[in-house]
Amino acid sequence: MELAEQIDDSTFCTMYDEAATRVMGTSNSSPDITIAGGGLINSITWRPMLTLASNYLPIIISIEKPPDFVSVDIRTFINFNKANWVGFTEFTESTFNALPIPTDVVVGKRRFGKVIAAATARFIPAGRIAEIRPNFPAEVAVLANERDTLSHADPADPRIRDLNLEIRRLVNYHKRPKWIDHLKSSCNLSIGVSKLWATVKALSNPKRHDDRVEVQFNQIARGLNQKPPCERTILVSLDLSKAFDTVNHSTLLEDIEKTTLPPGLKWWTMNYLNGRQSSVLFRGVKSKLRRIKQGVPQGGVLSPLLFNFYISKLPQPPEGVSIPSYADDSTILISGNGIDGMCSKVNNFLADLPRFLTARNLTLSPTKSTATIFTKWTKEYRLELKIAVDGVKIPTVNNPQILGVTFDSLCSFSPHTTAIIAKVQSRNKILKSLVVGNLQGNLPAGPQLRRTNMVA
Repeated sequence: MELAEQIDDSTFCTMYDEAATRVMGTSNSSPDITIAGGGLINSITWRPMLTLASNYLPIIISIEKPPDFVSVDIRTFINFNKANWVGFTEFTESTFNALPIPTDVVVGKRRFGKVIAAATARFIPAGRIAEIRPNFPAEVAVLANERDTLSHADPADPRIRDLNLEIRRLVNYHKRPKWIDHLKSSCNLSIGVSKLWATVKALSNPKRHDDRVEVQFNQIARGLNQKPPCERTILVSLDLSKAFDTVNHSTLLEDIEKTTLPPGLKWWTMNYLNGRQSSVLFRGVKSKLRRIKQGVPQGGVLSPLLFNFYISKLPQPPEGVSIPSYADDSTILISGNGIDGMCSKVNNFLADLPRFLTARNLTLSPTKSTATIFTKWTKEYRLELKIAVDGVKIPTVNNPQILGVTFDSLCSFSPHTTAIIAKVQSRNKILKSLVVGNLQGNLPAGPQLRRTNMVA
């Protein structure tokens, strides 16, 4: 009775007239309740299905389209971002391993959900991107549609090139006034520079953030931030000579065949590598085709992944030594207090590497590899590390560059800041060229960056 009173007091109505929804012998009952809003009550029909031999009768609810119903055209949305499943897996596995074993099912379920939700928000793109063409005036859109039509009909049509040039000219003509208005409203340094630096960042075309650099710096910073005596960290950057060009197809395909990958994916990968041919075009003369028996395509999307798989069976490093790597860019990291002991561990690991690399048709170049020590003591800044491969010493450097980030032994990041300043100043020239003749006297000569030292 209490439920019936709540329905009567609300704006909802029940959708059945005491019709039975459960039949057991001669006893009929109505345990199911269907309610709908007053706006839909006259457009809905409700009936149970009696043709199935079941105690619980299926319910069919039909909604007729109201006469004032407004239909909306189907819109297409495209999101070109891809989920980072590797990062998702690494994040969830490391987080689960760090969590204590739950003693309660409810607590365990709640923790599991939080970890999955955090990984989803970080590594799986969300939202939709409308299929639009920004900064495309109407006349340019007409030309673009004409170009696309020609491209589908005949990709070699010479008119396509002329249309592309005209489209580029009109788009630049359309965007220039917007750039000038944007710079006039945001480049006044006496008011604020947030929009100016946002513009500089957009012009810089920054590369994607690399988690591997973050992992390396976290290990270095964690050691230096410990209470005295803090830990030093030794980093050895390995250089593999012409790594992508020396991948042995037979070895790689044998490794792929032994995996648990789906058969279709194995065949596709084998077909991708097998039978590749190349030729040289010089002054209009083309050489004969030659079969490529080794190497992965330079610039290929799959090439870093295939190379990672090719060297995935690297010898296991000793305890305390890690070897984060991406494609042919591999580094060795070890943290501790005794420099000689750390060098000894690294040398023992490096002694096993040439045998594995030779079997894989790879060559480690000791003279092009580098070793760096990260420390708080300036007297150790110029210390020569005793690290070698096959008797050839690896040079010790103070400013190694790992995936675009310039490190330094004292972790001050001064060399990296200097490099960023040089890049920003070159981008300022682009800004100046955009406003010549329009903002004379309004735009300062260029913002100056102040060096700041980051204390680990």
